[in-house]
Amino acid sequence: MKSHRIAGRARHLAVGITVLMLATFLTSSYQPFSLSVASAAQTAACGSITPSLTEGPYYKAGSPERTSLLEAGITGTKLVLTGYVYDKNCQPISHAWIDFWQTDGKGAYDNTGYKMRGHQYTDQAGRYRLETVVPGEYPGRTVHIHVKVQAPNGPVITTQLFMPGVARNNSDGIFNQALLMKVQDTADGKAATFDFVLNVTAAQSAQPTPVSGSQDSYTFKETGFAVSGDFWTAWQGGRSFEDSLYVNGLPVTAVRDEVSPTDGKTYKTQWFERARFEYHPENQSPSNVLLGLLGVAAAQGRQNEAPFKAVSNPGGGATWFSQTGHTVGDSSAGGQAIAAFWARFGGVQQFGYPLSQPFTEVSKDDGKTYLVQYFERQRLEYHPENKGTRFEVLLGRLGAEQVK
Repeated sequence: MKSHRIAGRARHLAVGITVLMLATFLTSSYQPFSLSVASAAQTAACGSITPSLTEGPYYKAGSPERTSLLEAGITGTKLVLTGYVYDKNCQPISHAWIDFWQTDGKGAYDNTGYKMRGHQYTDQAGRYRLETVVPGEYPGRTVHIHVKVQAPNGPVITTQLFMPGVARNNSDGIFNQALLMKVQDTADGKAATFDFVLNVTAAQSAQPTPVSGSQDSYTFKETGFAVSGDFWTAWQGGRSFEDSLYVNGLPVTAVRDEVSPTDGKTYKTQWFERARFEYHPENQSPSNVLLGLLGVAAAQGRQNEAPFKAVSNPGGGATWFSQTGHTVGDSSAGGQAIAAFWARFGGVQQFGYPLSQPFTEVSKDDGKTYLVQYFERQRLEYHPENKGTRFEVLLGRLGAEQVK
């Protein structure tokens, strides 16, 4: 595999991840759920299949991945919504896709940008968590939150969630009692819960069903794009479907010819939310599919900023690379979480060398400040509000941001 250097020759490394690292992670962090050990109360709480409701006129595809819709300028009563996504047998569904959109606290939809819009994925236990505000009443409608939910490889269910005790519930022709959230007051707003039950059976394996019986192609319903051949093999990377989706994201283009910014040559290219794949027929597999340097592009022009200036090897337990003069993570809780994530999900092969030290930066998605670190192929963000879940460290949607 070719070595990457900031001012060096080829800047690509093959997509891959160490099987041993992945096996260690899955063994230590995932506890399989079994109905045989589920309590009767848990099974009863699962409830009946969640009913569908109209999408309405304001759905907008392509919302950013985030667990909080709170950002600068948003006012209203804070609402924290949590719950689970289950299958019809009350088995939790991990990595179910949930897309939320709603009015702000004043009853207005943002139809030009993505305020009060965002999607996320359930964790291994089927859990989700959303920070938002109580929606304002839209003319002719009661208070509601729009939702789309999809199990991996399952159909998309579109529905709406409602607040209890709202006068207009009784006159709203779309209102459904079965879609009421359970809500209680808290010190800083309201806390709500709702469990989705989908009319599917959770797969025993997270691996998707190949398209039309083919073993080398898969079409993603969320975006309609297929990933095939060596690109599909590279996307999977020896990981579970969940981890590959978490690391690379959904495809956002079909395969097409593009000029590489690395060497100026034209290659077959496909873009994903968090990655760009290039096909290099001159290389042997698995090095024939290389990852683009999205982190380098995102950090362009920032070399004179303090976090991007090289540092001396601090020694101790820090991993420092002479190639760029930076450590992976630092001694802070967030820096340690970033370092652990980087190593767990592929290290240099997947993310490249560090281009900066960890530093705080305002997120483009929600306007909040997070500890971040730039690598050759990614930007990692530390989210302490998600501590203890797989979302404690999030990857930047650099592919979605940079694709033309």
